Amino acid sequence: MENTFSKLNFGLLKGSSLDLLAVAEYLSAKELPVTKDSVSDGVLLAEFEGMMISVALVEAQIPGDEVERAMHASLLWRDAEQPPVYQSHALVYTSGATALQAQTINSMVCMALIATNDVAAIYNGDAVLLIEPEIYADMVTAAFPDDEQEAQYPLMLWVNFGFIPDDRGNSVITFGLKQFGLREIEILFTSYDNETLFNFIYDIVSYVVDNNVQLQDGETIGFSEEQKLAITVSPGTFIDGESIKIELVL
Repeated sequence: MENTFSKLNFGLLKGSSLDLLAVAEYLSAKELPVTKDSVSDGVLLAEFEGMMISVALVEAQIPGDEVERAMHASLLWRDAEQPPVYQSHALVYTSGATALQAQTINSMVCMALIATNDVAAIYNGDAVLLIEPEIYADMVTAAFPDDEQEAQYPLMLWVNFGFIPDDRGNSVITFGLKQFGLREIEILFTSYDNETLFNFIYDIVSYVVDNNVQLQDGETIGFSEEQKLAITVSPGTFIDGESIKIELVL
């Protein structure tokens, strides 16, 4: 498929098996065009309306220490000293016409995985996020209600935030905006506490993701007519490659 965005997450499984038929049944009940016929040769595969879903079992742990590193960096893993206990993992791959579409479908498939299998954690490597299954399920349920309420994207499942204190001040940075074709953001060396920094950068992330806005060097941004915060694009301070710096003055 041309001009598509893709997303890969990992479902860490407590056992060494994966019930793909149950995943298909769950997605079908959520009115996605997935059926038991979508499961063949140990893979769930469905293509529809320019989108694709693929789920497969890998009977091994994820190699290296990336899961442990994500455990220490993630805001959604409650005990940074207790790694997930798992034997195998599921590859959850989705693609769509937009990054939001690919992410949204992927979150729904991960929810199906949690609801039908014994999942120890969801690992989002692009955002350095390790997420407890109960937290993941609660956030997806809140974001995509079954009633007529408008969906609210579960950004906390897609983008991670790192808080860095040092003698120059408090900083906050993002991990995961690259999944959307956007630059990561750094707010550096401020006098503000973590709660204030989080509330501000979350609003910025929500704005750029929802509207697919690439902030540019020399522009300003604000949430009122009076607020004009300077934007700089330059090599990252705590991030590899270029990042967006926003000079925060509240």
